[in-house]
Amino acid sequence: MTTAAKIVQLNISPGGVPKLPVAGASVEPFGLAGDGHHYPSHGGRNRAVVLFGLEQIEQLQTDGHPITPGAIGENVTTAGLNYRTLRVGDRLRLGERVVLRLTGHADPCSKIAGAFSDGDVSRVREAKHRGMSRVTACVLTTGEVAPGDPIEVLPRQSSG
Repeated sequence: MTTAAKIVQLNISPGGVPKLPVAGASVEPFGLAGDGHHYPSHGGRNRAVVLFGLEQIEQLQTDGHPITPGAIGENVTTAGLNYRTLRVGDRLRLGERVVLRLTGHADPCSKIAGAFSDGDVSRVREAKHRGMSRVTACVLTTGEVAPGDPIEVLPRQSSG
């Protein structure tokens, strides 16, 4: 039986980490309303939303790291998405309306070192640990989302 993908937690902060949970959010062109990442100089439209899987967080916890949802700056903590198979250009529908397009992987920085028992942020670097990285996305369609909302990986568009 496959588990449907869903939003587990939405996270914002006025700046920095950790990002803290909110009951719901408006997803706007530059990201989640109220988030310190919600301005052009911190990624702009192409890195407006950061997603990370609860499965990755739980694996890191099993490995002894004190990471929790929002600790490394993701806006959307997900469950049920396979980060190993997601590719740049894939589109995700969150809830009824919001559509994101994946634009890349978020390189870890020293500001998230506290989420790792040894301070080694490379544990979430895609080039070193495939499928363990946060992913960035641009917003194609704005709207409201809340924890529990479904996430659908939309069919890949042909390039011809």
